[in-house]
Amino acid sequence: MPIAKPVCVLTGATGLVGRYLLPRLSATYHVVAIVRRADLSPLPNVTYLMGDLTGEAVYAQLPARAQSVVHLAQSPRFREFPDGVADVLAVNVASTERLTRYALHAGASHFVYASSGGVYASSHAPLSESSPLGAPANAGWYQSSKVAAEGLVHAYRAHFVSVVLRPFFVYGAGQQRHMLLPRLADAIRAGIPVQLAGTDGMRLSTTYAADVSCAIMASLQLTSPRTLNVAGPCALSVREICVQLGDQIGRAPSFDIGPAADGNFVADLAQMTALLGAPKHEFSSQISTVLAS
Repeated sequence: MPIAKPVCVLTGATGLVGRYLLPRLSATYHVVAIVRRADLSPLPNVTYLMGDLTGEAVYAQLPARAQSVVHLAQSPRFREFPDGVADVLAVNVASTERLTRYALHAGASHFVYASSGGVYASSHAPLSESSPLGAPANAGWYQSSKVAAEGLVHAYRAHFVSVVLRPFFVYGAGQQRHMLLPRLADAIRAGIPVQLAGTDGMRLSTTYAADVSCAIMASLQLTSPRTLNVAGPCALSVREICVQLGDQIGRAPSFDIGPAADGNFVADLAQMTALLGAPKHEFSSQISTVLAS
């Protein structure tokens, strides 16, 4: 008799990282993916559970037992202040509380939460997991919701392996155009000057979505609670990113130079490399995914 695969509950399966992760995850687990859409193609070892994380009904439909929970979902309204605040809090904070409580009762061994590298205060030095977070007066309300959710996840560290991942500026095929790298590409196409903080702009770690999916798979094998950066192998200034995009588009970018930034968002990858494996994809090798609609 074949042995049933362990169950993993996944949110955000139709998002950027989720689309890269789902095939990997379903090779090892039977995935129960909470989704809002009904028109998804069937996949082996995947059960789609229609529901809204901001409501109550979906949580009653979750399986009684699960080995792991991977929480990737985020509100699409994170740019809408103040109208989007309630939705962001419902998805980033309230649903995290519900899912961690579910994981406890379902006997889960692991809970993986996708936070953001944006929770740090910018710095001229690479940002390690112990670097200062953005002060409440300076951090955005979206970043503050991520920090709150991180605390909820680690509150259960005595009951399951709680893993908080902080990805930096993720990109990949099919990404929504309002995200940073597609916005830069679209501005260059349209001949709109890109705003730079200083001559070259901030330096940023960018991360290909496939590398994030690999990091999530590795995090499900960790044996102790962790907070870990997830980023690509190199950092680029905004100017360098735009020049590379412009080369691919066939149009040189133009820039408006403003005051220099107080720091950068460059990830220290020592812990990621040691515990999850080194990232494999340079921005230059995957730049075409930024240009695809």
